Amino acid sequence: MIPTVRPILEHDIPFVTRVYNWAIDHSTAHFGTSHTREDVVEADWQAGRSRFAWLLGELDGAPAGFAKAGPFRTREAYHWTAELTVYLLPHAHGRGLGKALYQRLLALCRAQGFRLVLGGVAVPNPASEALHRSVGMVEMGNFPGSGYKFGEWIDVTFFGIEFFRASGAPARVRPVRDVDPAYPW
Repeated sequence: MIPTVRPILEHDIPFVTRVYNWAIDHSTAHFGTSHTREDVVEADWQAGRSRFAWLLGELDGAPAGFAKAGPFRTREAYHWTAELTVYLLPHAHGRGLGKALYQRLLALCRAQGFRLVLGGVAVPNPASEALHRSVGMVEMGNFPGSGYKFGEWIDVTFFGIEFFRASGAPARVRPVRDVDPAYPW
Protein backbone atom coordinates (compact mmCIF):
# COMPACT_ATOMS: atom_id res chain seq x y z
CA MET A 1 0.00 0.00 0.00
CA ILE A 2 1.13 3.55 -0.71
CA PRO A 3 2.01 5.62 2.36
CA THR A 4 -0.29 8.53 3.15
CA VAL A 5 0.75 11.78 4.79
CA ARG A 6 -1.45 14.35 6.49
CA PRO A 7 -1.15 17.14 9.06
CA ILE A 8 -1.04 16.04 12.68
CA LEU A 9 -4.22 16.83 14.60
CA GLU A 10 -4.74 17.10 18.33
CA HIS A 11 -6.07 13.54 18.61
CA ASP A 12 -2.74 12.28 17.15
CA ILE A 13 -0.68 13.56 20.08
CA PRO A 14 -0.87 10.25 22.07
CA PHE A 15 0.50 8.41 19.01
CA VAL A 16 3.29 10.97 18.51
CA THR A 17 4.21 10.65 22.19
CA ARG A 18 4.29 6.86 21.91
CA VAL A 19 6.64 7.03 18.90
CA TYR A 20 8.92 9.51 20.68
CA ASN A 21 9.07 7.24 23.73
CA TRP A 22 9.79 4.18 21.59
CA ALA A 23 12.72 6.06 19.99
CA ILE A 24 13.95 7.19 23.42
CA ASP A 25 13.92 3.62 24.72
CA HIS A 26 15.25 1.76 21.68
CA SER A 27 17.35 3.99 19.44
CA THR A 28 19.78 6.84 19.16
CA ALA A 29 17.45 8.65 16.74
CA HIS A 30 16.19 10.60 19.77
CA PHE A 31 18.74 11.80 22.32
CA GLY A 32 16.23 11.84 25.16
CA THR A 33 16.99 9.39 27.94
CA SER A 34 13.69 9.58 29.82
CA HIS A 35 10.13 9.44 28.54
CA THR A 36 8.30 12.54 27.43
CA ARG A 37 4.69 13.22 28.37
CA GLU A 38 1.69 13.92 26.15
CA ASP A 39 1.21 17.39 27.64
CA VAL A 40 4.82 18.30 26.75
CA VAL A 41 4.41 17.05 23.16
CA GLU A 42 1.08 18.86 22.83
CA ALA A 43 2.55 22.11 24.15
CA ASP A 44 5.42 21.87 21.64
CA TRP A 45 2.95 21.18 18.81
CA GLN A 46 0.62 24.00 19.86
CA ALA A 47 3.46 26.51 20.24
CA GLY A 48 4.87 26.05 16.74
CA ARG A 49 2.24 24.48 14.52
CA SER A 50 1.40 27.60 12.53
CA ARG A 51 5.07 28.11 11.60
CA PHE A 52 6.35 24.53 11.54
CA ALA A 53 4.56 21.63 9.88
CA TRP A 54 3.94 18.43 11.82
CA LEU A 55 2.95 15.49 9.60
CA LEU A 56 1.56 12.05 10.35
CA GLY A 57 2.44 9.11 8.12
CA GLU A 58 0.14 6.12 7.70
CA LEU A 59 0.67 2.66 6.27
CA ASP A 60 -2.27 0.38 5.55
CA GLY A 61 -4.57 3.01 7.08
CA ALA A 62 -2.81 3.08 10.46
CA PRO A 63 -0.38 5.64 11.92
CA ALA A 64 3.20 4.42 11.56
CA GLY A 65 5.38 7.51 11.96
CA PHE A 66 5.63 11.26 11.88
CA ALA A 67 7.87 14.09 10.77
CA LYS A 68 8.10 17.67 11.87
CA ALA A 69 9.93 20.89 11.30
CA GLY A 70 11.09 23.01 14.19
CA PRO A 71 13.47 25.82 15.03
CA PHE A 72 17.14 25.12 14.42
CA ARG A 73 18.03 27.70 17.06
CA THR A 74 15.94 30.37 18.71
CA ARG A 75 17.84 33.58 17.96
CA GLU A 76 16.17 35.84 15.38
CA ALA A 77 18.91 35.52 12.76
CA TYR A 78 18.06 31.81 12.41
CA HIS A 79 14.47 32.62 11.34
CA TRP A 80 15.04 31.15 7.86
CA THR A 81 16.51 27.83 9.01
CA ALA A 82 14.46 24.85 10.19
CA GLU A 83 15.49 21.54 11.72
CA LEU A 84 13.60 18.50 10.46
CA THR A 85 13.09 15.15 12.07
CA VAL A 86 11.32 11.93 11.18
CA TYR A 87 10.45 9.01 13.46
CA LEU A 88 9.00 5.69 12.33
CA LEU A 89 7.78 2.64 14.17
CA PRO A 90 9.96 -0.41 13.43
CA HIS A 91 7.48 -2.08 11.06
CA ALA A 92 7.44 1.05 8.87
CA HIS A 93 11.15 1.05 8.02
CA GLY A 94 11.97 0.35 4.39
CA ARG A 95 8.40 0.87 3.16
CA GLY A 96 8.73 4.39 1.74
CA LEU A 97 7.01 6.20 4.59
CA GLY A 98 10.07 8.14 5.77
CA LYS A 99 10.69 9.39 2.24
CA ALA A 100 7.03 10.34 1.74
CA LEU A 101 7.02 12.28 5.02
CA TYR A 102 10.27 14.08 4.23
CA GLN A 103 9.23 14.93 0.66
CA ARG A 104 6.03 16.58 1.87
CA LEU A 105 7.82 18.36 4.72
CA LEU A 106 10.55 19.64 2.40
CA ALA A 107 7.98 20.92 -0.10
CA LEU A 108 6.18 22.82 2.66
CA CYS A 109 9.39 24.34 4.04
CA ARG A 110 10.47 25.46 0.57
CA ALA A 111 7.06 27.00 -0.16
CA GLN A 112 7.06 28.78 3.20
CA GLY A 113 10.34 30.50 2.37
CA PHE A 114 12.81 28.70 4.62
CA ARG A 115 16.29 29.11 3.14
CA LEU A 116 17.96 26.12 4.79
CA VAL A 117 16.66 22.93 6.37
CA LEU A 118 18.79 20.56 8.43
CA GLY A 119 18.37 17.09 9.87
CA GLY A 120 20.69 15.49 12.42
CA VAL A 121 21.52 11.78 12.19
CA ALA A 122 23.21 9.79 14.96
CA VAL A 123 25.87 7.91 13.02
CA PRO A 124 26.50 5.34 11.92
CA ASN A 125 22.93 4.78 10.76
CA PRO A 126 23.07 3.68 7.11
CA ALA A 127 19.28 3.62 6.67
CA SER A 128 18.77 7.15 7.98
CA GLU A 129 21.78 8.46 6.09
CA ALA A 130 20.36 6.91 2.88
CA LEU A 131 16.93 8.42 3.59
CA HIS A 132 18.37 11.91 3.93
CA ARG A 133 20.39 11.53 0.73
CA SER A 134 17.38 10.10 -1.15
CA VAL A 135 15.45 13.36 -0.66
CA GLY A 136 18.36 15.50 -1.85
CA MET A 137 19.97 16.37 1.45
CA VAL A 138 23.75 16.56 1.54
CA GLU A 139 26.17 16.14 4.40
CA MET A 140 26.87 19.52 5.97
CA GLY A 141 28.93 18.66 9.02
CA ASN A 142 29.81 16.07 11.63
CA PHE A 143 29.91 16.63 15.37
CA PRO A 144 31.96 13.85 17.00
CA GLY A 145 30.88 12.52 20.37
CA SER A 146 28.13 15.10 20.71
CA GLY A 147 25.75 12.79 22.59
CA TYR A 148 26.06 10.07 25.21
CA LYS A 149 23.43 7.34 25.24
CA PHE A 150 23.34 3.60 25.88
CA GLY A 151 26.85 3.75 27.37
CA GLU A 152 28.61 5.24 24.37
CA TRP A 153 29.51 8.57 22.80
CA ILE A 154 27.62 9.17 19.58
CA ASP A 155 28.55 11.28 16.58
CA VAL A 156 25.89 13.36 14.83
CA THR A 157 26.06 14.24 11.16
CA PHE A 158 23.86 17.05 9.88
CA PHE A 159 22.35 16.74 6.42
CA GLY A 160 20.67 19.67 4.74
CA ILE A 161 19.24 21.41 1.72
CA GLU A 162 19.86 25.04 0.87
CA PHE A 163 16.71 26.07 -1.03
CA PHE A 164 18.08 29.39 -2.25
CA ARG A 165 21.17 31.54 -2.04
CA ALA A 166 20.58 34.56 0.13
CA SER A 167 21.21 38.11 -1.01
CA GLY A 168 19.56 41.15 0.46
CA ALA A 169 16.86 41.16 3.08
CA PRO A 170 14.64 38.08 2.79
CA ALA A 171 10.89 37.93 3.18
CA ARG A 172 9.50 36.49 6.39
CA VAL A 173 8.76 32.78 6.44
CA ARG A 174 5.07 32.24 5.70
CA PRO A 175 2.70 30.25 7.95
CA VAL A 176 2.08 26.65 6.90
CA ARG A 177 -1.63 27.33 6.23
CA ASP A 178 -0.65 29.92 3.59
CA VAL A 179 1.13 27.31 1.47
CA ASP A 180 -0.97 24.18 2.09
CA PRO A 181 -4.76 24.36 2.02
CA ALA A 182 -4.93 20.93 3.73
CA TYR A 183 -3.37 22.46 6.82
CA PRO A 184 -6.23 23.15 9.26
CA TRP A 185 -4.92 26.30 10.98
